[in-house]
Amino acid sequence: MPLRAHIPWTFTTANTISAATGNKTKAGPGWSYHGKYAFRAREFGLQFAARVRDVLNDEGIPYSGLQSTDFDLHIASRLERDSTESTTSDSDAAPNLPLNNPNVDQPKMNESREDETVVILKVKTHLAYIPEEILSLRPQLPATKDTPFPITLTTPGLTIRDVRFAMLVDEMFRNEYIKTGRGVESKQPSSLAYPSAQQMASNIFRQGFCKCCGLPHPLHQCHKRKHYPPAGNCSVCGGNHWVIDCSVLRKKKGKKASVQ
Repeated sequence: MPLRAHIPWTFTTANTISAATGNKTKAGPGWSYHGKYAFRAREFGLQFAARVRDVLNDEGIPYSGLQSTDFDLHIASRLERDSTESTTSDSDAAPNLPLNNPNVDQPKMNESREDETVVILKVKTHLAYIPEEILSLRPQLPATKDTPFPITLTTPGLTIRDVRFAMLVDEMFRNEYIKTGRGVESKQPSSLAYPSAQQMASNIFRQGFCKCCGLPHPLHQCHKRKHYPPAGNCSVCGGNHWVIDCSVLRKKKGKKASVQ
């Protein structure tokens, strides 16, 4: 992926994106795209969040309060980002501050590391078609041959729209924040640290796809599992069935519930 050599965004299949309502999260299959940008003061991070919203509007990416099924934004302290990340509210993320206006005095730099802020972005397309080239990498599961992937099936994933958004955000960050000294240059990850494109594509099917048929639904909703047992035996009783269908496990859960 040549883009990795130019912008500090990474692909991932651990793609939890906030749901459209409340603070509940909704995980889905496919890729999402993650970017992280550092700023010398929190006010610069808030300005950047407001500018990101401008890009979202221009690109037609749906959001509500900087959270949706397609997009998520967090602002965290640079020193505490690994342990405490706080989600911004819509009002907190979009202050009326001047951005690179030569006729307006810019905020003074605060070099205290305690004020340094990191803005973390996540984007994906909630409903996207899976390319035929990717479908060929679908893993061979017990019911795969009996459940062809519908060509009209849509699923959460990464599209050209998301990559374009990342490129526009990165260009804006460099022009408005790196050149003015308000942003902190990030280290570009080594391309050797990433798996091959084929490995990354096959990883799509590791999250949110059924372990029996390989379609995007949980195992307990799969109608094929009764006819296609797993390759290995049940880890609870050793029988030739999926763990969720294990009668021994159900009895154990029933006894535990009756005791409580």
